Amino acid sequence: MLSIIICTYKRPQLLQNCLKGAMQALEGGNTEIIVVNDAKDSTVSVPQHEAIRVVRNEGQGVASARNFGAKQAQGDLLLFVDDDIEFDAANVKALLTAYEQRPPACYNPNWRYSDEMYREIEKTQFGRFLIHHNLISYKGWVIDLDWQDHIFEAKQLAAFFLLMPKAFFEKVGGFNESFTNQGTEDDELCKRLRKAGIRMFIDPNNYVFHNEMDRVTLPARLKRFHSGAANRRRAHDMGMEGYEIKYTGKKRKLLSAMLPFESALVAFAKLIPNRRAFDLLYFKMANALIALTIYKGYTGKK
Repeated sequence: MLSIIICTYKRPQLLQNCLKGAMQALEGGNTEIIVVNDAKDSTVSVPQHEAIRVVRNEGQGVASARNFGAKQAQGDLLLFVDDDIEFDAANVKALLTAYEQRPPACYNPNWRYSDEMYREIEKTQFGRFLIHHNLISYKGWVIDLDWQDHIFEAKQLAAFFLLMPKAFFEKVGGFNESFTNQGTEDDELCKRLRKAGIRMFIDPNNYVFHNEMDRVTLPARLKRFHSGAANRRRAHDMGMEGYEIKYTGKKRKLLSAMLPFESALVAFAKLIPNRRAFDLLYFKMANALIALTIYKGYTGKK
C-alpha cells in the first residue's frame, strides 16, 4: 500500500492544486492520502473520500509534520509531497515502476517550474533573477550532483516528492525534529540513510511542477534563505561535513558593516525600475541581500 503524505501550512490554493494529482493516484487503488496540517490556528479543506484523512501536527515544523504523517500511515511505502508540488498519476506510476525494478531504495523525480509559471515570473525582476541563475529546476538548485539523462544513483535526495519504504524511514528514525524550518532537514535524513547502507536514486525524466508563486519575490526568498542558513549552521554544529560556511576576515567585516543598512538596501532594490535594462543592477542588489541574509542566518547576527 502507498501512503501519500502531504504536509501543508496555510497555503490553501496550492494544497488544492497538489491534491488534484494525489486524487488521480487514488484511482489505481491501494493508496491513501494523509494531509498533515502544520498550522495550529487554521483548518484545511480536502475532497470527501474514504482514502483521504486530515490530521493536525502535534509538534512544530515540517520535519515534525512529516514524522507525524508517517506515524499515521498504513502503507508500507511512503511518498512525502510538499504542498506546492503539482503532479499527476503518471508521475507516481513512473516512480513506483522505478522502485519495483530495483532493490528497495529511495527515489526522487525531477522538478521544474511550469511554462505558465515561467511566463509569469519572467515579467518581474526577481523572476528574471531566478531564471538568470537557473533556480527554476531541481538541477539548477542542486548543481553538485552528477546529473545524467537516465535514472542515476545520488548521494542525497530532497523531500519535495520523496518515495521510500516505511521500514527504511523507521530504521533511521525519520526526520530530525530539531529542524523546525524547511531546509537541510532532508540532507540530514539522507546522511543517516547512507550510513544505514540505503541507496537513493533520481529519475531526471520524470518531472513534477514546483508551484511556489507565493515565494518568487525577493522578500519571501530572503526569509527562506535566512531559515535555510540557520539550518545549515545547525547541521554543521551536528557534525555534518561540508555545511560550514567559511568567511574571510574581509568578507565578514563587509557583511557586518552592511547590517545596519539592510532595510535601506531592501528599499533601494524596490525602487529599481522593472525594466530589463536595469536587471544587472537589480541582480547585484539581490545577490548582495541574499549574501547578507545568509550571513545573518548562519551567524545569528541581528
